[in-house]
Amino acid sequence: MQNAQRDPKQLIKNARDGDITSLKTMLICVPSTPQLQTKEALEAVLIHLSESKLLETLRSTHSRSLLVKLTSRAEIAMTALGSFSTFIASSEVPLGPLIAEYWPGIFKWMQHVVDANMNSRMDNGERGQNLLKVASALYAITRDETVRSMVLTMPGIMKLSTLVWLSEGPMINSKSTAPPLPLCSTAFYHILHEATPALMDEFVNVAGGDANIIADITLKRLRYSLTSCTLPNAFDVISYIGVVDELTTRGTAPPAVRRAILSKSGVRLVTCALLRLSMMPLDPDDDNAVAVRVAVRCIVNFFDGGDGITNIRMAIQEGILRAFVNICSSFDALDEDVGKSILAMVGVTFPKYLLYHSVLLAIDAEMPQFDTQEYRMKIAQSPIRDAWYRMHKLAAERLIISWKYNDSVMGPQIMFCDNCQRPSQKDALKKCSRCHIVFYCTKECQVAGWKNGHKMACTQKTADQAKITLRKRDRTFIDRIAMRDACHNLPRLRHLAAEKLPEVPLAKLGVSIDYTCVPETYGVFALKSEDRSASYIDCLIPVGECCMTIRFVTKGSLWIEGERIRATGADADLAGFLKPSSEMDTLIDDIDTELARARFYSSLERP
Repeated sequence: MQNAQRDPKQLIKNARDGDITSLKTMLICVPSTPQLQTKEALEAVLIHLSESKLLETLRSTHSRSLLVKLTSRAEIAMTALGSFSTFIASSEVPLGPLIAEYWPGIFKWMQHVVDANMNSRMDNGERGQNLLKVASALYAITRDETVRSMVLTMPGIMKLSTLVWLSEGPMINSKSTAPPLPLCSTAFYHILHEATPALMDEFVNVAGGDANIIADITLKRLRYSLTSCTLPNAFDVISYIGVVDELTTRGTAPPAVRRAILSKSGVRLVTCALLRLSMMPLDPDDDNAVAVRVAVRCIVNFFDGGDGITNIRMAIQEGILRAFVNICSSFDALDEDVGKSILAMVGVTFPKYLLYHSVLLAIDAEMPQFDTQEYRMKIAQSPIRDAWYRMHKLAAERLIISWKYNDSVMGPQIMFCDNCQRPSQKDALKKCSRCHIVFYCTKECQVAGWKNGHKMACTQKTADQAKITLRKRDRTFIDRIAMRDACHNLPRLRHLAAEKLPEVPLAKLGVSIDYTCVPETYGVFALKSEDRSASYIDCLIPVGECCMTIRFVTKGSLWIEGERIRATGADADLAGFLKPSSEMDTLIDDIDTELARARFYSSLERP
């Protein structure tokens, strides 16, 4: 340390000349010694990782002592390169060209170390420590974004980084009381962030090809970081949740791995991490703020993918509302997109899912915790105040609906022919023998439906329906909400009917409600035939990655009986006014929510 401060230039020269003691000194002193945080010092390390040095090492097999000396020097240089991490990330001097010059040699040295350790009989702990040197160097150079793009073009980089990432497992399971920083995961996160679809496929293959095993490894590491200490290390959170985030991002993550992670309750772990981070000071220059950003982005992935109903309910139960209230006073310390994401979740996402009884009960269970002076002040002074109040008001309204109505399903289940849309009791219809989801009233309708599009949709319906299921109580609760909203908005619906379809009698009009919007939107559509004994209400509801359409049928005319209910306030009559909904609803593959809405509205001209 004293030599580094007293004569840094001589130390750099000695290290460049290959003095192992000087290289070790630089390894230790670079992070805390500004005089060593220079381009010249970095090159003094990189020169020992050149292609020529590797060739010299490989040709020295005739002399074991020389081979050991050259290999040891390179491994120390690789570890020392990791010590330049902060300097590389913050340097005002462009370092990209220098690193690019030595990158081919650095990569070949990394491959040499990985191959030597993967093919040896050493124990997992020693192997992990050796591969950590590679991870440290890879993490350091990929902190420069210009270098990161160049690194991704090197053939074999994904295989190498995946093997290094997998090696972190044994270290996590070790008995060490002070586990090292998860540099293997962090370096891998940097690689994943820029990876192409082809590289993602290579990652899955190198990792063994089993999406469930990959998901288990990914979540196990995050779980460990949360159980090993009360307050998580922000760097650990960035590393582990960063990998989860990249492997759950729609459009870039491997589909099978994404589905596996989304289905394994990973949202609980990410929410738990966010809640703990929210209790720590947030400074824009600290890792805590970065960790919050990564966690929020990852939670959005869980809400937008897979079973959104379950993921949102679990996140609420794990304390996501408390985390948001804690964070909202520090919005200035966070990136603008983080604040927008939190505001969108409080103002749009949670209200959309208050359609579901299970989500409503989860929010209701959390709300008493905010009935303190401290929380009330935080909310009142925060950017999410208005959105929070609207969400709270809607939850209260939905709770009243829940208390008023009996949630039991009475009478026979009503289904619709997938071709002609004629309603019938379920037992009177024929089920598609392939997907077991759609029903037909006659053989003729089944043949016509197959020709008119079900042939293409049948397999997709099977796969999608298997991913999304509604709880019976959730379904019944949506029945009540839809009926109540339709009755209470009859003046608006009459106005829409007069404006959009003035020539169509009310008895030949159905009602549409789009619950994927906040607030919900209403519409009317023409039926193919007049029906004075029943009315039809078509709803589009959010279920995560997909949207679902549900059709409700009333026992009388909505335009007559609904008006009486609205005028008298006899909401309790709604339960008897509504026929039971079908067990299976139509699932719309929602790659794009706007596309799902367009398809919903285009399908409304039915019966």
